[in-house]
Amino acid sequence: MSEESVIKDPAQIIEVFKAGLRDQNKFAVWQEEKGSTRGQPFCWGRIIGIKKEGLEIKLEYVKKVRINQKGPVYIFGYESNLLCKVPINKMGLNLLIVPIPSELLKVDVDYLEKKNIISKEDEKKFMIQRAEKRSKSEGNNFTQFKMSGLYQKKSKKFRLYDLSPNGLSFLIQNPEGFEVDEEIEIININQKEFEPPLLGEIRSVRSMDDGQFKVGILFKTSKKKKSA
Repeated sequence: MSEESVIKDPAQIIEVFKAGLRDQNKFAVWQEEKGSTRGQPFCWGRIIGIKKEGLEIKLEYVKKVRINQKGPVYIFGYESNLLCKVPINKMGLNLLIVPIPSELLKVDVDYLEKKNIISKEDEKKFMIQRAEKRSKSEGNNFTQFKMSGLYQKKSKKFRLYDLSPNGLSFLIQNPEGFEVDEEIEIININQKEFEPPLLGEIRSVRSMDDGQFKVGILFKTSKKKKSA
């Protein structure tokens, strides 16, 4: 690891978080789940205060995320691509207070997708899919589908972002209700209708530069059988 990939200057570190507070940047917050065969679920967070005891982070999206106060948390900044691992000083319902980290690690833009969303069990399969060329959608292209839970009884239409043989992504304004591992039934892509619907699974929800969010979908070949 090169020295350039690690920030250790306290003044530079605090400036990163001051910028996050000032610009209300989004951060991904999660804990490792040892032995998990799924991707690590994460929640959205915003810095709401910087005090002597540390950073105050308001968690905005926590439905499937279990955070244990005894364990450390990972914090990843989308705008800066900086990562840190810190203990928890204090924890509330939607609030974390953590110490200001002693160092920040500069990581790849797709770090969250590669290390956090995709499970180790599926990594070999997804390596092939990541290598395939994706076709970015242009113009007024849409996808329409039904989703379990929030959208179970009615279909929703979203603007298509890109498409590959193994998946697609689309744009949303608000990430609430879109959870990693959620199953969807795709009714159509552009003018092509699917009967029966094409099965898919949400694999990532990522912030875009323009304030929108990109939802990544992996196509599935069949429904998983539930144990009796």
